[in-house]
Amino acid sequence: MKQEHFLLWHKKARLNLRLGNREAAEELLVKMEKQLAETPQPQEADRLMLKELRMECEPGFLDKPEYLAVLEELFAALRKERNFGFLYQYKEVAMEAFARQRKYKKALEFQNEISSKVQKGVC
Repeated sequence: MKQEHFLLWHKKARLNLRLGNREAAEELLVKMEKQLAETPQPQEADRLMLKELRMECEPGFLDKPEYLAVLEELFAALRKERNFGFLYQYKEVAMEAFARQRKYKKALEFQNEISSKVQKGVC
């Protein structure tokens, strides 16, 4: 059997949250937290990905300014530590959060960044 790891659990937890299966997502979040705690020097992006998912479990997370702050911190870490696909997976939730909090300029900047990379074929 193939060993599961943090990034796979992250994908599965995001999917379970989208499907409304919070219990399954919570089980995966616990696994992620345990693995992160056991990692001597975890990447900042991993820590923030977990934090962002935890916030998604809270009702009304899209309306909270703290959520946008975590997203922006996460985006900076992803730009440094990971490839474009990691940033792209947050496109929908980021655009929704920007719109709900009336951060239209930030939404436009983020959309332009995503669009320019997609057009160049960075995906």
